[in-house]
Amino acid sequence: MEELYWDAIAITAPKLEHCTEFIKELKTKQNEGLISQKTNLLSIPDPSLTIEDSNGQHSKIGSGSSMINSLYVITEKLSALDGKNYLDVDIFKEKRILLLMIGGIHQNTPIVNICTKSFSILPIDDITLFYAHGKKKSTKDSKDYVGGSKPVFAIDVLLSNLNRLVCHLPEGLMICSTESIMFMDIDNPFDFKVNPLKTEGVTVFTMDIHSDLYTNHGVCKVDSKTNQLFEIAYKQPMEQLKKNGFINQENDTAKVYTSMIFFSETVSEKILYLYNTPPIDSCTYLGIDNGNQILKFGIFPDILCTMTKNETFESYMNKPVFHNCNIALLERGRKVLWNIFRDTNIYASHIKGKFYYLKSTRDFFNFVLGNEGYSVCKKLHTYIDETTKISGSSVITNSILTGNGQLGNNSIVTSTALNGPWKIGSNCVVMGVQSYAFGLHVRDNMICHEVRLKSKSFKLTKSDDGSNTGNTFKPKALVMLGIDDNINMLYTDPGATIANRSWDEFFEISGVSPDELWPPNLSKTLKTARLFPVLTGDDKLMDASLWIQEWTSPPLSIIGRWRSSMRVSISDIIGDALLMDYLQLEASDPKLQHTKNQSLKLETKQIIEGDISAEFAWRRELDYIIDTAEVEHILLSNDNKPIIPFFIKWKDSQVPITRILSTLDRIAISCHIQYCGRILSCISDLLSIYVDNRGGLRSGPARNSNWQPAFENFTSRNERKGFLALAKERDKWLSSPENMIRAARHYEGAGQIVVKNIVDTCQTDLKPLTSGSAQLIAKFGEWAHVTMPARIDLAGGWSDTPPICYEHGGYVINAAIRINGRHPIQVKAKRIKEPQIMFYYDMEMQNEPFICSTSKDLSDYSQPSAPCALLKACFLLLGLVDLEKNLAEQLTDLGGGMILCSTSNLPTGSGLGTSSILAGGIITTMAHIYGYQYSQQHLVHAILKVEQMLTTSGGYQDQVGGIVGGVKESSCSKFKNKNDKIEVIYNDIPMAPHVIDRVNQHILLIYTGRTRLARDLLQDVIRRWYSKTTEIITVTDALVSTAKQMKCALSNGDIPLIGKLLNEYWIQKKYMASGAEPTRVSNLIKILSPYSHGIALAGAGGGGFMIAISKEPTVDIIPELTKQLSLSSEFKNVEFYQADIDPEGMKFSVIS
Repeated sequence: MEELYWDAIAITAPKLEHCTEFIKELKTKQNEGLISQKTNLLSIPDPSLTIEDSNGQHSKIGSGSSMINSLYVITEKLSALDGKNYLDVDIFKEKRILLLMIGGIHQNTPIVNICTKSFSILPIDDITLFYAHGKKKSTKDSKDYVGGSKPVFAIDVLLSNLNRLVCHLPEGLMICSTESIMFMDIDNPFDFKVNPLKTEGVTVFTMDIHSDLYTNHGVCKVDSKTNQLFEIAYKQPMEQLKKNGFINQENDTAKVYTSMIFFSETVSEKILYLYNTPPIDSCTYLGIDNGNQILKFGIFPDILCTMTKNETFESYMNKPVFHNCNIALLERGRKVLWNIFRDTNIYASHIKGKFYYLKSTRDFFNFVLGNEGYSVCKKLHTYIDETTKISGSSVITNSILTGNGQLGNNSIVTSTALNGPWKIGSNCVVMGVQSYAFGLHVRDNMICHEVRLKSKSFKLTKSDDGSNTGNTFKPKALVMLGIDDNINMLYTDPGATIANRSWDEFFEISGVSPDELWPPNLSKTLKTARLFPVLTGDDKLMDASLWIQEWTSPPLSIIGRWRSSMRVSISDIIGDALLMDYLQLEASDPKLQHTKNQSLKLETKQIIEGDISAEFAWRRELDYIIDTAEVEHILLSNDNKPIIPFFIKWKDSQVPITRILSTLDRIAISCHIQYCGRILSCISDLLSIYVDNRGGLRSGPARNSNWQPAFENFTSRNERKGFLALAKERDKWLSSPENMIRAARHYEGAGQIVVKNIVDTCQTDLKPLTSGSAQLIAKFGEWAHVTMPARIDLAGGWSDTPPICYEHGGYVINAAIRINGRHPIQVKAKRIKEPQIMFYYDMEMQNEPFICSTSKDLSDYSQPSAPCALLKACFLLLGLVDLEKNLAEQLTDLGGGMILCSTSNLPTGSGLGTSSILAGGIITTMAHIYGYQYSQQHLVHAILKVEQMLTTSGGYQDQVGGIVGGVKESSCSKFKNKNDKIEVIYNDIPMAPHVIDRVNQHILLIYTGRTRLARDLLQDVIRRWYSKTTEIITVTDALVSTAKQMKCALSNGDIPLIGKLLNEYWIQKKYMASGAEPTRVSNLIKILSPYSHGIALAGAGGGGFMIAISKEPTVDIIPELTKQLSLSSEFKNVEFYQADIDPEGMKFSVIS
């Protein structure tokens, strides 16, 4: 199926600064997947007479004028992007273009939301969003989203709807207003019994609405058979709508005009050519540059009504016109539009779902608190401390509420940060308010909205002495309104209110006169009343804002500050009026003259208007602060929630990495050791995410000398100094993606040191051999000799690996096995007179030994690829020598040097625990010849430490599996604070002899012919563990659960269940380590599956040995399997081995 998406999305708004901010938000949506990465995003401010107009004052030009200008600019920009130096009108061919029309911020009152409703959070807890390219998911499915459910914005719902619709659209232009909210039905929302989209023309999308809405909107009369649109009626009385057939009498619904309109490719081309058709050409910036007056008109009625069947020329020409519109120019324009579009077919396409249009605060209340078929999230992306009292019926989004505050019933708080003591009453809306030192008090039924004003700083002077204070501020205003105040009603109207009481009461109580609120010759409404002081950072001015809500006379000091303050109206804030020079306003009361002379004055006349850039910046800042509070809580409480989604979100939102690093540094220096490893991994994750795969592979060396001072601090367990030293060095490495990846590797290197420090808490007491010891004592020149079985892991693997084992609590089931009837691993050691150490990799000493005669020869023990690194680490672990001292002298004091021989019949990377089991033999024989020994448990601990010394970071199950005989369960204690010590505990699983025999008959051990080092997979597993995704936590829990079931299955000798659980274990291991099952292994499993109850690769996977639990005894099926495998050269290196459970474990002897 062809992949369909929007080739371009353009957004149009009255001013350039609006478009700039809206495009930033759309780019975030694109990064989230709601918009295809292939889609071009274009911003198109409405045409204006001057550059200043485009960023300053503006007037409404109408949706029709804006659309024609936008279509021309889209064509122009797409032509340029296509490398054309001319306007290519064919650029629309085979393209789907979406134009989002934001409109003026006047549409978002009486909540003075200059960010617009489109880009505001909807407190909805569970909604299915449809992403670009056909993906969909519920916000509740975003389990790893920061702070819980994913916040949903109105624009998200709209883009989701449009993603569903684009799949059904031919090439053409979609116009969409962003003012309404439409929830489409999840299943089959489109009624395409008659699909008008397949015909040339225009399609208007409609939805059903009930009587409480249809008299306040445009509704459509549609032919039920052909879907042809007969007529659009706008805000007509119910009786007239019923009379003219707009209302469905059966269910009392009408089809609302949703402002989603599709223009076919042919019609779009007609609209485009209007840019060159007088007088319509004056709608574009080209027309303005040619000296024309802007023609103001709308898509409805001026374009759509030319096409509707019932419209006549006379009725069309008498349609309503825009305020301050040039009537003569509009009449000429309408005649042109009628002639061009009259023969164009127009249809309606019905959408099933719910339609909302939030025009007033009461509408907003009903939507948020009415709970009409959707789940409301009471606390969404919010931080609330334990001292704050919140009513359960209130809704809070993107806010921080702390400090002994109180929030009443049925109130809505959004994008607000309050620090107490504060109190918000019931039925309130509080938006955008920033914390104040003295707290905030909002009475019941009030709107309290703090608005940031133009970001240019204002210079102030004191008028009484003329001295320049030099103070600057970024102004803002606190808008206080009653919840049901009508801001457009004249104050003399009997129904007009201010802060929930009549204007007469307000004037009487306050002593304020109308002349103090409105300049002459201005429409006197709440919208135009200059009520709200411009706040300058002076807390006393806050009282001058809050008194408006009081029903008692304000103190003279407060009303005096209010009178002397510079004030703004809602019209000023939303850009509907120029700020008057307040010094030119004549006070009607002579007493006010002295107050006026003492007031703060602007040096120059300036527009004071809401600053959309500052509003979005505040929301983003608050969003980041909330996120960091959540991150800090997660990291310092060891909460199993992911951090990476925060990093991805911040990257998509273009938060500077230096700011995030500073935040993580602050958190890190106060954390306990048990949390340090995760924080180091998180910083490494962040560096990797921000380079966006441009810096190379994350895995690599971490031994650069510049980072060693920081590493030394971690080694000495001074984590605070370690983090500070890392940060100081890291800041030098942020210049390129390559250097950032190298820095990320060193943060992981520091993390390995932290893990090693915690592993080192396990007890390893090396005790002298005594004559009463059960073990024989090797004399000088005698060999201490051990043989050891291999081990097979049957369940729980990876849960034994640090840090998983001491953070989650590991639980593993494994068995010691003989291979082909013998122990495959051997070690022997003896003392010699020469003060040197000789290592042989064979028992007969036929090969050249590796000789260590100086301390420097042992110093590279931590590099796994160095010669005899395992043997060196084992010797140093004993603590018998000091690398800072002369090795020969120390060996002499110990009674001489030694020869050690080791061998394994198993290939490297077998997956059968060879290296850890071998380490057990090496430690045992070395210690023995110098007169020491470990207890069995402490030997297990010692090998765990050796793995850390080697930086291979292995788990504990290998040594338990090979040192201790039989089938065992093993677990690890948790490390919860710095005084804890981790401990590995293991026990035999009781199995009767006949049960062991039965299991032995069904163990099929296969060498895959491919090897892989566990370290290649281990780093990735540790990263995934520290990422704490829901999936990784779930799988780790499942590993332990499967292991507990496996214990019971083994005790009972239930062969089919053992196989089933082995299969489950393999699925879990594959999730833990991606790449655990190469293609060759998958092909081998396909051949073996019909003969097996269950199959898993041993150890980390990726190659090595495979374990299968056969349906029939292995002796009966191996010949048939050998025959099948011989048919393909792919399996020429595959071998079958005989395996049986070894009840003894490591065997020690002394050889002369």
